[in-house]
Amino acid sequence: MSSDTVESWFSRRRLGLFLHFGLYSIEGWHEQDQMRRRIPREEYVRLVSRFDPAEFDPESILDMAEAAGMEYVCLTTKHHDGFCLWDTAQTDYSVMRSPCGKDLVRMLADACEARKFPLGLYYSVVDWHHPSY
Repeated sequence: MSSDTVESWFSRRRLGLFLHFGLYSIEGWHEQDQMRRRIPREEYVRLVSRFDPAEFDPESILDMAEAAGMEYVCLTTKHHDGFCLWDTAQTDYSVMRSPCGKDLVRMLADACEARKFPLGLYYSVVDWHHPSY
């Protein structure tokens, strides 16, 4: 590996794709859907039963990113609502317990690795779903 730091690597790349979606996307909102619309946790967590991004296609995403001149992609793996887009043993509140049933992080990571296309992963430590929040 070169002496290039992550900061300098990132700073030189001017255009990247930030994929930001999760349960909150179902209603066409953003990550603060639960809080801003004052949706009770018990109601919000039921969105898991509707989460099925059937058209999630990492190859098409990377094709579009490359065609637009993007140099990396960053995926929100878990946002404040606590819903995980990968297969995890730490919680049942994940994509694996949804109709999708696929590890979306792994799918995108594999596609990026095959193309040598840089991938960043965003993970929120804050978790509104966690009992200690």
